[in-house]
Amino acid sequence: MLVFRTSQAYSRFSDGATCLYRMVGDLFDTATTVVAFTRFSHAGKEEIQTFRQTLVRLISLLSAMILAELEGSEPGQHVNALHFELVDVECIDPDSLLYLKKASQKPEVVFQWIQNLIVDNITTGVLSIPPPLLTRTFQDLGSAMIQYHDAMKYTEVPIPFPYIACSDILLLIHWVVTPIVISSWIPELVWAALFTFVMVFVVWSLHFIAGELENPF
Repeated sequence: MLVFRTSQAYSRFSDGATCLYRMVGDLFDTATTVVAFTRFSHAGKEEIQTFRQTLVRLISLLSAMILAELEGSEPGQHVNALHFELVDVECIDPDSLLYLKKASQKPEVVFQWIQNLIVDNITTGVLSIPPPLLTRTFQDLGSAMIQYHDAMKYTEVPIPFPYIACSDILLLIHWVVTPIVISSWIPELVWAALFTFVMVFVVWSLHFIAGELENPF
C-alpha cells in the first residue's frame, strides 16, 4: 500500500510538471507568433507597438494568475505567485486590475482579455495576417488553458482520505510491532535498536515523501 501511494504521488508530480511546462511553451508560442504576425501589419508603428506591449503584459499577468491558482491557499494565507515580478503591470487599466482582483476565476478573465485584444486588433488592421495563420494563435491559447485545467486536478483532487488514514494506521502498527519482533530475533540491544530504527525510518520516509509529491505545486 505504501509503495503504491508513493508511485501514485510521483506520477502526479511528474504529470503536473509536464502540464505546467507545456502550458508555458504554449503561452510563449502564442506571444512570439502574434508578435511575428504584426510584421505583416499595415497599421501605424505606434498602434503595432501598443498592441505588442499590451499582449506581452497580459500574457505575463496570465502566467502569474495561473500559478497562483495552481499554488492554492486557504483564506488569508500568503500566495507566493501573487508576488511574482510582472512585466510592467501598472500600464494596464486600473479599473481592469480592480475587476481582476475581485474576480473568482482570474486566469479565465485574463485569458478572455487576451482573446478580445487579438480580435479587436484584427478590425483595426494591426493583425492583417491571413485567417488560417491567425487561427494557430487561438489554438495555442486554448491548448495552454487546457493544460492549466488539467494541472488543476492535482491541486483540487487530493489522494482519497481513507487511503491516507489507512496508511497512517498501518504505519503506526508497524512502528509499535517492529521493536517487539526485532528484539525477539536479535538479543543484542544495540543491533536490535539499529535494525528497528532503519526499518521504521525507511517506511516513514516513503510516507512523507509521498505526502510532499502528491501536490506538485
